[in-house]
Amino acid sequence: MKRLIIILIFITTLTSCSNKNCECIVAFKSEYTYPESEFNVVYLEMNGQTYCLKESHIEELLNLINDKRNYLDGDCGTTFKDGVFIFINKKNGNCEIVSKIQFGCNYGQLYFMPDNPNPSSMYGHLTLEASELLRKIVVDIIN
Repeated sequence: MKRLIIILIFITTLTSCSNKNCECIVAFKSEYTYPESEFNVVYLEMNGQTYCLKESHIEELLNLINDKRNYLDGDCGTTFKDGVFIFINKKNGNCEIVSKIQFGCNYGQLYFMPDNPNPSSMYGHLTLEASELLRKIVVDIIN
């Protein structure tokens, strides 16, 4: 029963957007394929903590996820989630979650919601170099 409650709390956290999640707004214009929707806030949720991404972090992350050379065929196996990036669009005081990117397998696998239209990212399995870059981005965000 406790496990079910934790899962429900987690699902609620990922599908709602409180004002707290909309405090860090960046003026960001994306020229990338993913995410397809407009956004102006990006958060990292990891280990029960929420971190706001600066514009430099967003740029690095978008470069990583939109470069088809960063992906391998297949997947890493059963993925255990390490964290999730949440892309939010705040307009007129309302927040809308437009995309989520979960990462797992020790930074080696990405899962896109909605799907990334880049065919090479279909399984989300990252190259070793891309995995190390993702780890660097995350460490920089949380420090």
